[in-house]
Amino acid sequence: MNKEQLLEKITACTANNGVWGVVVENVATKQRVALNENVVFNAASIIKLPIMAAAYAEVYNNKIQLDERVLIRQSDLAMGSGVIQFLNPGATFTIYDLIVLMIVTSDNTATNLLINMIGLDRINEIMQVLGMKNSKLEHRLGLLYTGQQLRNVITANDVASMLAMLAEGKFLHSYACQQMISIMQKQLYRDGLPRYFQGRSKQLATELPDWEFANKTGWIAGIQHDAGILQTTHVGVHTITVLANYESTQAVALEQIAEIGKYAFAYIESNENARERGETP
Repeated sequence: MNKEQLLEKITACTANNGVWGVVVENVATKQRVALNENVVFNAASIIKLPIMAAAYAEVYNNKIQLDERVLIRQSDLAMGSGVIQFLNPGATFTIYDLIVLMIVTSDNTATNLLINMIGLDRINEIMQVLGMKNSKLEHRLGLLYTGQQLRNVITANDVASMLAMLAEGKFLHSYACQQMISIMQKQLYRDGLPRYFQGRSKQLATELPDWEFANKTGWIAGIQHDAGILQTTHVGVHTITVLANYESTQAVALEQIAEIGKYAFAYIESNENARERGETP
């Protein structure tokens, strides 16, 4: 499968169901397939990726420590995704715990605590460093707002830029990037992009997987996103970003994202096979 064929499949898959932004990119060669990559979307929980990066930047600059403990108060509890909202106030978590909960279970309370510590302005500053030029964090998550509220926004191109920077170890230092990727690999929500990936993912520490996908999902009414870094044993590193403002149902949108993941995986593998034969992908 070549670039044109992948784009045709993505376009056909997403037709007649809202607006979609897609980027599939080879991190090493920068070869990419893109659809509506600069269209602005409601960020949903994908915004938690740059919040994680900003937290690591503050650790790197000795502003906070990963083992620093944070008290959870009743007023901190946020609705929506996550588990902290169901716990008794008075518990304490380390900043590292909050980062893990924010990414792995998409916890809104953990997210807001990190936003409070780092600050909106600092997070938006880090987003610029990550190449997220058309994205912005405007408000905390899982809270009730009144009046006209500005949205947290992202583009597929911006998300792909951040993911590539992490994959290449170019943000802060390689160890910090690998820590963030390791957290993303523990993602609980795997029914989107990786649903139809071929081969064996990592299940046990002793296994050599065919692939690992470090991802973050996000959803609210009418919005379904999935984005991550695909590492395989023989193909190299790619980023896959899919943002959807759908018009059908969440189940249909998730199936479409899974189909895009299947097509992207096949494209990536066929590209590598072509290179091994000395052909131009």
